[in-house]
Amino acid sequence: MATFIADTVLQTALEAILKVAQGTLLVNTPYWGNIITASNLSAYNSIVTNLQAQGFTPQQISLWDRGIEYNTDIGLYWCLIKGAALHSYDDKFMNRFDRRKELNPAVVTNGGLFVYPQGPPEMISIITQDGSQDQFGTPEDPQDPRAGKVVRF
Repeated sequence: MATFIADTVLQTALEAILKVAQGTLLVNTPYWGNIITASNLSAYNSIVTNLQAQGFTPQQISLWDRGIEYNTDIGLYWCLIKGAALHSYDDKFMNRFDRRKELNPAVVTNGGLFVYPQGPPEMISIITQDGSQDQFGTPEDPQDPRAGKVVRF
């Protein structure tokens, strides 16, 4: 699977955060290897999902100037969350790395130049349904101004 960074880059960043000698994390605690790999992929997928939902194409996303930065921070967040069961990390410390909310909406640049979304945004809409047969009888409202409108993308 593609990511902005290699697992070894995330491992080095995690070792720095945990104040562990570089290159020793997997030697002393080999279970971190699976956590690092899963966290790196989770971070990348969070980025891609959020940016594609805003209409950015995979090519635009792969060239994003800040992809490495976000992949590293979100990857660290997932490493610490998944490793928290093994260690007692403070939530306040871990949550500093959770930058997923910053992705929506995101400003994407390539080579320092602003990039406009080239693909169709994935839309989540409100639709009306006939609920007259529901237990609580929620009737369809054809006059609802939100029907068919994008409420989030």
